[in-house]
Amino acid sequence: MAYKDFANILTNDVEPSALEVTQNLWAVISERSTLKLPNEDAIRKRGRGSSPALRMPLEILGEIFQHLVPGYLNTYTKTIVDNLCLVCKDWNDAARLTNELWARVSVHVTNGFVEMVSLEKIVAWLNRAGDIPRFLEIFLRDADDSDDDSANPDPYFLQPARATMSPSFESTFPLWELLARGPPLYHLSVSFSNPSCFKGIFKSLCSPEARQSTARPWDQIQSVTFLFPGEPDWDNDEVFFIFNNLPGSVSHFEVDLPGAHVLCEGDISESESIPLDIPSKLLQRLTSLTISCDWEGTQILSVLENCVNVEKLSINFYDAFQETWNGWPEDDPVIKRLIKQGLTLLQLRFLRLEGLTPTVNRIFEFLDAPSLVVLELYRTSEIDLELYQRFDTFMRRRNPHDAVLRHLTLELLMFNSHEDLPSLLSAIPELEDLTHLSIGRIGFGGPEEDVFKALRALPLPKYVELVDQSLRSPLHQ
Repeated sequence: MAYKDFANILTNDVEPSALEVTQNLWAVISERSTLKLPNEDAIRKRGRGSSPALRMPLEILGEIFQHLVPGYLNTYTKTIVDNLCLVCKDWNDAARLTNELWARVSVHVTNGFVEMVSLEKIVAWLNRAGDIPRFLEIFLRDADDSDDDSANPDPYFLQPARATMSPSFESTFPLWELLARGPPLYHLSVSFSNPSCFKGIFKSLCSPEARQSTARPWDQIQSVTFLFPGEPDWDNDEVFFIFNNLPGSVSHFEVDLPGAHVLCEGDISESESIPLDIPSKLLQRLTSLTISCDWEGTQILSVLENCVNVEKLSINFYDAFQETWNGWPEDDPVIKRLIKQGLTLLQLRFLRLEGLTPTVNRIFEFLDAPSLVVLELYRTSEIDLELYQRFDTFMRRRNPHDAVLRHLTLELLMFNSHEDLPSLLSAIPELEDLTHLSIGRIGFGGPEEDVFKALRALPLPKYVELVDQSLRSPLHQ
C-alpha cells in the first residue's frame, strides 16, 4: 500500500506533505527489487511540470541521500546507495553526482589484505568524490582475532561466514596498493589492536614496487586518526615507529590511546610510567591535535610542549585522576619546567577540554594562549574552588593585545549551587564581548535551582544558547 501511495505522488498534481513523502520513501527502496515504478515517460508526460517530487532538483535529492547513508561507504552501506540508484533515472543521477556519498570509504584488512571488495571498486567510488576531500577508514585485524567482535568496531560491517569464504573472496588485494596507487586522500583513520599489523604495511610502502608511483596517496595525506579499541597489544617501539613514519604532509592528528586499566591490568597507577613517544618533528608541524588519554602521568603535558604551531587542540582526559591519585608530583621534571616557564601556545585559537577533574584542571595554571577565541569545557566532576582560581589565573594572564574570546561552551558541568556558575563566568573580563555563549545540561546542588536563575545577574552576550536544559541535572542521576 505504501508503494502505491508513493506512485500516486509521482503521477498526481496535488502537492504531498513532507510526512507523506518521508513515510513512503523507504518503502520504495525496499520494494524496488520486486515492484516497478510507473513508466517514467508516462510520468514525465503527465505531471513533470507540476509534481513537486518530479521537480525536485538533483542537488536536493543528493542532500537527502546523504542522510540515508550513514557514515562511511562500505560493503553494507553501498547496498543502500545501489537501491537508491535503482528507483529511477533521476535518483540514479542524483546519487552518482553527489560527491559526498562517495568521499568516505571504509575497508576491513586482515594480514595486510583488504577484504570483500576489489581495488577497482574502491578507486571508482573515491573518484566519484570529485574535488572534495577523500576519507579512508581502515579496520586492521590479525587472522587470529578476525573472529573477535571487539576487533570489528564498525557497526555496518557484515561479518561473513569464514568457513564458506574462498581465499580470493576473503582477501582481494594488499592494502599498500590502495595507499600507493589509488586516488589522492585527505584523511586516513586506522583502528587496530596490534600495531605490528600497520607496521607491516609501512614496510610494504617502502618497497621498490610501492615507490614506483610518483604521486602516491600516502604521501599526500593531511589528516590521520589512530584508534586502539578493545584490549590492544601495546608495544611502544612499534607505536613510535608508526608515528615516526607518517608522511610529512600530515598536519591534523588524532589519537585515542588505550585505557590505563587495560594496559596496566587494573593497577592504573602504573600508567604514570607508560611512555608516549610522539616524535617532536610530527608535533611541531601540527595545526590540529586531538588526544584522548586517562594515563596518570604528565605524558600529555610533554606532548603539548612541542605543539608550537597547533591552532586547534582537543583533549579528553576521560575523568582521569579522581580517587586513587594524588596529582602530578611537584618534583616531576615536566611539572618543574612548566611551573618555571609555563606552557605558551601562541597559535592556539580553539581549545576543547573534556573530563576535567580537580587534578587535570591544573593545566590552567600553566597554559597561556594569547590567540584563543573559542573555549569549550565538557564534563567535569564537581567543580571546586581550585578550578575557579585556576581558571581566573588563566583568563587574567591574557593582556589587552591578545585576541578576544568570542565563543564559550559549558556542557555537563556540575556546580554546587546556582551562584557558582556566575563565579566561573566572572573570570572572563570580556564576557559581554562574547558572540556566542552555549550552556548545556548543567547540574546544580539544589533541586529548585536552574540555569536561568544562575544567569539572571550576568551581563550576557548577544547570543546565548541553552542546550537540552530539560535534563536539569544529569550528573545527579
